[in-house]
Parts: sequence; structure tokens; C-alpha cells
Amino acid sequence: MSFAGVSFIGNGRAACSASSITGAVSASGYHLLVVDGYSRTKQDHPNGKGIGSRPFRFGGCNWVIKYYPNGKCPEDADSISVYLNRKDDDSIEKSVMVHFDFSFLGQVEMQDPSSILATKVCDFGRSSSWGIGEFIKRGALEQSKHLKDDGLTIRCDIIIFTKKLSTEDASAAPFITVPPSDMCQNFGDLLKTKEGVDVVFVVSGETFTAHRCVLAARSTVFKKQFFGPMNNVTTASPICIDDMEAKVFKALLRFIYTDSPGIDEEEEEEEVEEEEGEDLVGEEEMGLEEEDDDDGDDGDENYEQDDEEEDEEDGMEMLEGADEEEVLEGKEEGERMEQDNDDHVKDVEEKKLMWQLLLVAADRYNLRRLELICEQKLCAYIDTSMVANFLVLAEKYNCRGLKKACLDFLRSHANLQKVISGGGLDHLTKAYPFILKEVIAQLVSYV
Repeated sequence: MSFAGVSFIGNGRAACSASSITGAVSASGYHLLVVDGYSRTKQDHPNGKGIGSRPFRFGGCNWVIKYYPNGKCPEDADSISVYLNRKDDDSIEKSVMVHFDFSFLGQVEMQDPSSILATKVCDFGRSSSWGIGEFIKRGALEQSKHLKDDGLTIRCDIIIFTKKLSTEDASAAPFITVPPSDMCQNFGDLLKTKEGVDVVFVVSGETFTAHRCVLAARSTVFKKQFFGPMNNVTTASPICIDDMEAKVFKALLRFIYTDSPGIDEEEEEEEVEEEEGEDLVGEEEMGLEEEDDDDGDDGDENYEQDDEEEDEEDGMEMLEGADEEEVLEGKEEGERMEQDNDDHVKDVEEKKLMWQLLLVAADRYNLRRLELICEQKLCAYIDTSMVANFLVLAEKYNCRGLKKACLDFLRSHANLQKVISGGGLDHLTKAYPFILKEVIAQLVSYV
């Protein structure tokens, strides 16, 4: 299984396991399309207007995934459409044969090689596109586990062939399927069951147990602590940590065992129930449609053109004569909506703080990958109220990406004016003048 990259859309495993067909496979892998701000994309992109992913190169070809939040065609206006586009010039091979499928992150059964190989073989020319007009109904999506915090992740599995599979090869493929690695799940179960634990932590009054060898394998700090020359840790002596919140240490342990802190990615671990219309295998069930860059339809195939140029309220009203019960119901509904909004704001604030604390913990235990994950997450929370704090955090823990994102945010005159008028830079002026000096120098260099 190879990873072909990830594209983000926001505001502002295909692997061939059957030995009988490996000679025909040119490349296999997947690309993730992350949509952050689903509601905004739905509002800003009407039916027929798509959003292109970042171009990615895979199997010697250039590809783009197009996402239509309100469907591509009029008949798909109540659905989400997704298409895989090939974007190559005349110097590249004229056509390639491709098996591909779209699924949501976590739908492991749809990402098996046997499932991908059961889809239609599509002939991609240099500038052609195939896709699914009715990937999922918007109503079903909005009630599903796939949509969380107004975001979703779509996975596109791709298998490129150098030649068409023979009937014998194609029929042999589904009989041997190598499942995805479950190592992270196994280690996660080890943490949950506490089998063989040999070290105890007491973090802000809460007790945690773990395995020294696992901690040492993941963190050089733990390795020195448990197996270094100054090691004085015994199974009978709990390690007390009073300068860290228990929930932060819990997320740290979870990352060490599963490679995921689990703050907002729980849905990736849950077995997702199959939504109606999502079992897209076979030519008719998958509903593949091809798009061409040429105008007009192509014969009897009803291929559709994918124009490259992107085309760019409901209200609540109180009925006259509404009785008291209706008014009270409306009031209760409004209060529920207000409470839901308050809960959402509270959840965002908690996650914002959690990612900051986890960044500090990751630096403390030299977990570089976790540091980068935290840094990436914090970039999504940059606003006029947080940019100064994030600059300090970035300076303390050498977060170059976060620092660059903050400076880029301040390049906007409107953002800079709001930060200054709100006193956001006062703390930098008093406590971190060298950071403020660098900020000014960077902003001047942008002019």
C-alpha cells in the first residue's frame, strides 16, 4: 500500500495482493481529500460547480480529484459527486487503464484490493475524467459519522495497469486479499487491557499503567529514563508527574501505542455502517460517469464534459395565528439550537487548548511526529485572538510551520489592524520584544 498524498479543501489502499496479476500492475495507492468547512463549500458551490484538489502525481500521471458539494449534474443536485481527473499533456502516454473507487476514511471493507478490482476498468486519456455522480446523498452524509466538526475525508484508491487483465487474471484476484495492518489496533488493545504492564504513572492524581519497552521504543526520553545508566525506575515505584494534565498524558500514551492522539479522530477507528447507496461495486452499481474536455456528448455513452473553469436562506418565519403550543415549541427549538452552538464553541476551545498542551508534552518526550501533528492542527485555529500566543508557542518549541502560518495571517492589513487594536501584540512588546522585532522585520520583507 502506498500513500499518494493528501489534499485539503477548506475555508479560504489500493494494493494488489494476488500474485497472478502483479505483472500487470503499474502502480497502486490512494489519495486523501480532506474537506474542512463542509457547510461553507455547500453554500458557495451550487450544482455543477466543483472544487479541484491539489494536483498529485501517481503512476507516472498527473491527477486531480474534483469534489461537487451539490452534485455535478442536475439529477445529482441532492448528492455529493466526486470525480478522478487525469491532467497530462501530449508528451505523456495516451491512455492508462485504471481501477479506482471512492470511500470515506474508515470504510476498510471498500478499500480491500478485491473491492477495488471489482470496479469497472476505466480508460483514462490525457485529459479525461471518471467519477460517481451520486457518491452519497447530502441528507445521509449529514446524519452519518463521516461528517464531524463540519469536515469529512474522502479516500480515492487507485490501481493502474500496464495492460488489461485477462478473464483468468481478474477472476483469480479476489481469492487472495491481504488485510490492512492492524498493528496499531493490537498495540491499542495492549494499552487498554493492561496485560504485561510494568510501569505506573500518577499524573495529576490519576493513575496510568504502561509497558516500558513500548515507551522506550517510541521516545528517546523514556528510553534513557528506563534503560539508561541513571535508571532508577522500578515497577514498585510509580512515576509522579504533577505538571501535566491527566487528559494530556492519556492522549500522549494513546499516540505512543496507536500513532494517533485520538482528540478528534475517533471516527477513523470505528467500524462505519454502510450507508444506503454506498456499496459501489460493479459497473452499474458504481454509476461511473466519464467527463471529457471536448464539448458535447460522445455517442451513446452519454459522457459528460467537465468544464475546467469554476463557476462560482433558508429563514425561519412565525406563522400568523400560531397557537401558544407552537410558539413554545419554537422557543424550545431555538434554545436547543443555542445550546448546541454553545456546546460546539466549548468543544472548539477545549480542542484548541488540548493541542497546545499536547505540543508541549510531545516536545518534552521528543515525539517529533506528534509535535508536527499538533503544529498542523493549531494552524487551523489561528485568528486575531490567538495569533500572538501561537507566535510565542512557535518560538519556544521551534514550530517553524506554525510561525510561518502566523506571519502569513498577519500579512493581511485587516487582520493586523484587529490584532493591534485588540491589544494582541502588547504581551509580545513587554515579554517577548525579540519576537515582535522579528514579526515586524518579516512583515516589512513582504511589502
